[in-house]
Amino acid sequence: MAMGAVLIGQALAAKATAVAAVDPVWSTERIERLPAEVQHAVQARCAAGPEGGHYFATFDNDATVIHLDYSALQCGNQPRLCTASGCLHQTFAKVRGRCVLTRSDYE
Repeated sequence: MAMGAVLIGQALAAKATAVAAVDPVWSTERIERLPAEVQHAVQARCAAGPEGGHYFATFDNDATVIHLDYSALQCGNQPRLCTASGCLHQTFAKVRGRCVLTRSDYE
């Protein structure tokens, strides 16, 4: 019985293949899933195909508040949106059905 289990295990292992990562580190989809007003704000600062990292956009209050951390954004060949005092952070809030910028600073 033990010998049969070993042979089956070896046969299954021989057929195993590598699986591609389901959630890549950088993704344009993270930008595309944002509300239109927020997408436009990101694209205005990063015209060269922005790609967001895992925590570029975070959400509070049932997704009525969106925080953007530009240290987790790639802008093609553009330099990161950071200065000596830190990277750009923006907060948007849903007001009357639209997302409006409520905070923008470098930290």
